[in-house]
Amino acid sequence: MVKKPAHKEKRVNQSLQKLIQRLRELLHEHPHAKQAEYAQWLGVAQGRISQLKKLL
Repeated sequence: MVKKPAHKEKRVNQSLQKLIQRLRELLHEHPHAKQAEYAQWLGVAQGRISQLKKLL
């Protein structure tokens, strides 16, 4: 028998437009930051930053 965790954290989905806008602001404010930093600030995976940059 496999036990499931008692409490599973949910990720809060943000609208795509809000993510793109916030990333645009962060890129302007911190032009030399790494993708991992942008990801941490936005609460998304690093790979998602690459996807969002393509949509800018």
